Amino acid sequence: RAGSLRVPDEPATDRLERVRELLVETLRLDAPIFGMRMLVRLRAASSVDDLIELVWDIERHLMAARHSRDEMLNLHRARELLGLGNTVVADDD
Repeated sequence: RAGSLRVPDEPATDRLERVRELLVETLRLDAPIFGMRMLVRLRAASSVDDLIELVWDIERHLMAARHSRDEMLNLHRARELLGLGNTVVADDD
């Protein structure tokens, strides 16, 4: 797929670290209180399931609040790296 960040021979640990970096950057762009709570959870995340849960929680928060294009692009990339695909409908704002 065009634009996919998945590298066929990329080790799983490298891919998970890239997801973690994308989520940290997303949280830096967002509201400080929510971001701090999520950073604590992100640092404690030790499995793919933990990261998937964080992606959904952050996405729900961003969909309920005003969100930036950069935040949504980071989440899109994190979903692709986790094999979740693009599940967000584009916002026409």
